[in-house]
Amino acid sequence: MQPFPAPDYERLGRVIADFAALMRFDTNDDNTAMTTRWISHVLNRARLANPRWWFLENLASTTLAAGVDLVDLQGALVDVCAVWAPLRLEQRSLSWIVDRRQYAARYGRSNAGWPEHYALEAGRRLHLWPVPHQAMPFVVQYQRPIDIAIVPDAWESVLLDGLVGLYGRHWDRDALTSRPADFEKRFYAGLRRLTLDGLDQAVSVQRWVDTTVASVTAGSASDTATGYVVPASLTGIGAISVETGPYPLEVA
Repeated sequence: MQPFPAPDYERLGRVIADFAALMRFDTNDDNTAMTTRWISHVLNRARLANPRWWFLENLASTTLAAGVDLVDLQGALVDVCAVWAPLRLEQRSLSWIVDRRQYAARYGRSNAGWPEHYALEAGRRLHLWPVPHQAMPFVVQYQRPIDIAIVPDAWESVLLDGLVGLYGRHWDRDALTSRPADFEKRFYAGLRRLTLDGLDQAVSVQRWVDTTVASVTAGSASDTATGYVVPASLTGIGAISVETGPYPLEVA
């Protein structure tokens, strides 16, 4: 299993300095701020080129109490990839969840048991259905925002190619980038190499197993609750917040 790369908070300064040396401009506050903004655009292009970079995927895990059906995800999060409670849940629309709650409230039906479905609202709130009738482990696999400090070391030269190819023409005083398209091609070719060398589709699954095997297993199961009715509502029975940090997080 590949580990997360150690954050390098000096990488931004190095890339800006290298770009300034190539383009021969002064690294005053205005130029540094502009170059920093361009770097964020280059990183975003890299993220869109492959939205499943392994070092962006994280886990947040906690334990849901009985009756908790709303989970608010707080902190750094871009996209929810998967949810387990304890088996992988099936994603549904929010309207689907609301219809089930209304039906349960109208006819006095039970909405307790192991969750089987969830709806994601505004990218932050998970609605579970049915409501868990007893405490259970809960795991969310998500992607955090891309940042120059958290990319692997091999990205540094590739990002510099992208910066020169996509934005170097604005500083082309000495015809250094008379053919900026060549640098842009090198940037995308470098991204393809990084994908082949560093992307492992099994990493996220393996990380989930290794991180949560003590509390979540593929064989976990439970009988549906009988004679146990939880009052349904549109706003939820109970709620819990999970703070998504920069690395795998255990919340007691």
